[in-house]
Amino acid sequence: MKLTLSKNIAFLFIIFFGIILRFYNLNYDNLWYDEIISFWVANPEHTLKESYNFHKQIEIAPFTFNLILRSFFQIFGYEVDFARYLPCFFSIASIFLVYKISKEIDGNNFYLLPTFLTSFNIFLIGFAQEQRVYSLLIFFTLASILFFFKCKSKNVKIFDLTIFFLITSVLVFLHLFSLFILFSFLLYLFLIYFKN
Repeated sequence: MKLTLSKNIAFLFIIFFGIILRFYNLNYDNLWYDEIISFWVANPEHTLKESYNFHKQIEIAPFTFNLILRSFFQIFGYEVDFARYLPCFFSIASIFLVYKISKEIDGNNFYLLPTFLTSFNIFLIGFAQEQRVYSLLIFFTLASILFFFKCKSKNVKIFDLTIFFLITSVLVFLHLFSLFILFSFLLYLFLIYFKN
């Protein structure tokens, strides 16, 4: 009982500081060049077609991130101070997804270390404070992995399968590197099939 209580306190401590580190000095620096481009492309005053055409002229990555950012600005307002909140929230949600994946892999025993490494990872904190696709990419990658684990059970639910395909579709349309994640899933399934 005492060990469980101390693990819970440590977990809350890790989550709390993971959140604080992502919000601390969030808007300290001005937007840099790539962020300015995304901020301009995602302007909700442009038509969707204009935003898409601006994106095609400047970026190589898919339009999905700027579309999500545009929707965020439509809801919360087109302000420079709000620009980095969307990646920050997705980065915080990624901490909880790492916790869920850890519990899925190893039950109740091994969730503190992965959660700690995610919360205090300087690169993830840096990505959380940039108005770029990477925090969303990490979130959707982790969500896809979580639902992949759920889908490989013997009693797979239709809901989990549907969510897996939706999340993985968004992941693929966020960044071309996400195809490596999809390839990893297929390779894993192939190896399991080959083994059995």
